[in-house]
Amino acid sequence: MNCIICGNILVGTQTRFCCRKCASRARSKIYKPTIEKICKQCGKLFYVYSYRKDTAKYCSSACGNKATAFNEHKLGILRITSIGNTNAKSKITKPIRLCEVCNTVLNRHQKRFCSNKCACLVLTKDIERNKKIGICNKGKHLSEQQKLNISKSNTGKVRTKEQREATRKLTIYQMQHKQVSLLRVSKVEKAFGEALENTYNIKLHKSYWLARKCFDFKFGGYLIESDGTYWHSTPEQLANDKLKEEIADRYGLTLIRIKLDKIRQIPAVLLDNKEVFDNIFIGQKNAS
Repeated sequence: MNCIICGNILVGTQTRFCCRKCASRARSKIYKPTIEKICKQCGKLFYVYSYRKDTAKYCSSACGNKATAFNEHKLGILRITSIGNTNAKSKITKPIRLCEVCNTVLNRHQKRFCSNKCACLVLTKDIERNKKIGICNKGKHLSEQQKLNISKSNTGKVRTKEQREATRKLTIYQMQHKQVSLLRVSKVEKAFGEALENTYNIKLHKSYWLARKCFDFKFGGYLIESDGTYWHSTPEQLANDKLKEEIADRYGLTLIRIKLDKIRQIPAVLLDNKEVFDNIFIGQKNAS
């Protein structure tokens, strides 16, 4: 058997056409476009299929490109074309961008500068300007708004080894001199500490660091820990609690643990452990 369109011999499962091209030709002969349209560029009559009756505007790609170029020229939009190419069908449609230093036209991969030489001319000036600003502001105290602006501008930046080392040294210094607590205080712990201070009219030492371990509260010779059931039930946390007890014994301090899970349990905890707290706070006051 031969192909209906081109006459080539059919192979395998082919029954009427030898390829898709021949099938498309046969389909176009049977189903011809019937909707009439007028080209908006050249004014010629052309036919389209029913699915293009609302979208078709031009009779060919050439007329469409001419109309687009005319509209862009009217709007003041420029197009980049490759060197020596005057074809209206050019697909590069990004606006022209110029180098900030020498005004050379940039390609699609270049953003600000055409070469490393031009980039260095600008970036070295920026570095020198930043150095001058740093020297002028040396020793000045920044306001809270200025600190906030600096933190926003540094968000997402990668720090150097020197910067990380300086941060590490500052953190160690603050830990040694007890200037900052690196552990997050829970709402239950904060409320429990406030309740103790208000009930006994005392001042607790919160987040007390001892032998690289942080205890919730310290008052005189006593260390107080408020333990939640969930967070103090894992093997790792139990081992950490045992280590804290050994540290307290080593330094001659008494460690008291209070089971506390929720803020609403605080009044009941204060009532149940009233004798213990009276002995700690009222006894320490009388002794002093």
